[in-house]
Amino acid sequence: MADLPVSSFSMRGARIAISRGLHHIEEQVDAIERAVVENSGLVFDLARTLVESTCRTILSERRVPWNDREDLPSLFQKIRYNLPVLPPEESQASAVRDSIMRIVGGLSGTIQAISELRNQLSFASHGGDSPRPSMETTHGILAAQSADTIVGFLYQIHASELTTSSDRELPLARNYDFDSFLDAQHEIVRVFDLEFNPSDILFQMEPESYRILLAEFVGLTSVIEERE
Repeated sequence: MADLPVSSFSMRGARIAISRGLHHIEEQVDAIERAVVENSGLVFDLARTLVESTCRTILSERRVPWNDREDLPSLFQKIRYNLPVLPPEESQASAVRDSIMRIVGGLSGTIQAISELRNQLSFASHGGDSPRPSMETTHGILAAQSADTIVGFLYQIHASELTTSSDRELPLARNYDFDSFLDAQHEIVRVFDLEFNPSDILFQMEPESYRILLAEFVGLTSVIEERE
C-alpha cells in the first residue's frame, strides 16, 4: 500500500480539550501533528502516551486512585466506571445506557489496539533483533485520529462537571454497576409507605463512603476481568 501524501494534520478533539483545561498535553499534540506528516512511525507511541496522560489527569482530578504500574487499558477501565457517560435523566435507562456503553467499549477496544500496535510495530519504544514492519502514513493517521477522538470525548465529559471553585472540586458521580451491586446486597429501607434503595441512602448520606467503596468495587472488578 502506497503512502498517501499529507501536507498537514490537526487534532480537533484534543485541542478542544486543551482549551477547556488540559493544557499540559499541548506539546504532545503538537508532536503528533508533526509526526503524522514527518515520521508516522512515531505516532503510535505518541498516541498511546497522549491518551494515557489524559486518563491519568482525569482520574487524578476526580480523586480516583491509580498507580504507575497500571497500563492504558486498566486506566481506561477506571475512566469508564468514574465518568458519567449518561445524562442524569437517563442514568437508570438500561437501553440508553447499554447503547452508550457499547460506544465506550468500542473506544476501549481502540485503545487496546493502539497499545498492541505500538508494541508490535513501533520502533520508537522497543529495541529488537528482528526488523519491524515499516509504518505507513495511513496507519499513523488512524492512530492519531483514534487518540484525538478518545481524548476529546473523555475530557469534554469530564470538564462539563468541573466547577468554578479554586480547587475544581467535582461532584460525585453515580455508578450504575456499583449501585446495582449495593442494592442486591442490602434490603430496601422502608419508612411507613416510603421505600429507599440502599445505594440512594449511601450516596446522599455518606458520599465519601460511597466514593471509597466505589473505588474498591472498581478495583476488584478490574482484577476479576483481567483474570477472565
